[in-house]
Amino acid sequence: MADILFMKHSIPNKPALLIHVSILIFMTLFSQLGVTQENSPSTSPGGVGNFSLRSGEIGFITLEPVFFDYAKSTLNDQAKRTLNAATRYILEKHEVYRILIEGHTDSGASSASNYKLSNTRAIAVRDYLASQGVEDALFQVSALGENFPIDEHWTREGQHRNRRVEIYIIERSSTH
Repeated sequence: MADILFMKHSIPNKPALLIHVSILIFMTLFSQLGVTQENSPSTSPGGVGNFSLRSGEIGFITLEPVFFDYAKSTLNDQAKRTLNAATRYILEKHEVYRILIEGHTDSGASSASNYKLSNTRAIAVRDYLASQGVEDALFQVSALGENFPIDEHWTREGQHRNRRVEIYIIERSSTH
């Protein structure tokens, strides 16, 4: 299941990548928790970074993205399989602190339309996870439109990879 669920933390070799807004969100959450970074986040599959916390550690995990068809926000069968795997992982981990959900689009429409569509996609993922038993209070949803592509916009493959919702988990490691 690890091959299905986790993404490796790496930066694609693409020109003009922007610094991800999530970094700012995580740094805010980390400072609220009294967290300091001990080592750089690992690049092992699962992308768990180790940080010190007043009484233990927290991990940052990137789950497999959920992809969407052009101009759609409905979850297809593959998206539901991805989210079912994510749900199993989340529900098995009792130390989940926050789940960040970020909606993205390709550049096929206006910025205003893309922002609205990315929000609708992120909400669809949040609602599906909540319908499977994930606690509502854990979610933080962001709509980022076309602003953070992970691939080029001039190929069909690149456009498809940019039509996604990314899911990040911040979890506390138990200290025994």
